[in-house]
Amino acid sequence: MSNGNGKDRDPLELFIKLLAMTTAENDNQCLLAARKANQYLKNTLNSDWESFVRGKIKVEADPFLGSPTPTFKTPVHMGGSGSPMHSTPSRVYNDAAEIQGFFDKLSLRSYPKSIQDNINRIEGMFQKNGQLQFSDYDFIKRQANSRKRY
Repeated sequence: MSNGNGKDRDPLELFIKLLAMTTAENDNQCLLAARKANQYLKNTLNSDWESFVRGKIKVEADPFLGSPTPTFKTPVHMGGSGSPMHSTPSRVYNDAAEIQGFFDKLSLRSYPKSIQDNINRIEGMFQKNGQLQFSDYDFIKRQANSRKRY
């Protein structure tokens, strides 16, 4: 039974409470709590930080050590025509009708210079190569479907 002065409290519980007080918004309270925790660790728990941490925290071995590295199969993406568009690790998109539809939507709006320059660069690459890398495809798709007006 506690007598209200904290003497019957588990010493570790009070130490934990002091450490929790170091997260207070007030820096003065945090500093005071940290100093009290250091004092409590030394005088009541008869320890220092190194001994306390090494004695209380057990680091387990890496459970994945020696496990094989997982391999991932690249999914097949469906093109706009419904035909499978086999994805390579670089994820190339070549559905000309879908991509041209994005460019048609983009041409109806005005954009800040940096965005317009990027659209022009991507369109030039598409006209030259007939395909887009995922990052470029994703950019024009997001821009074409965006409701944001500049």
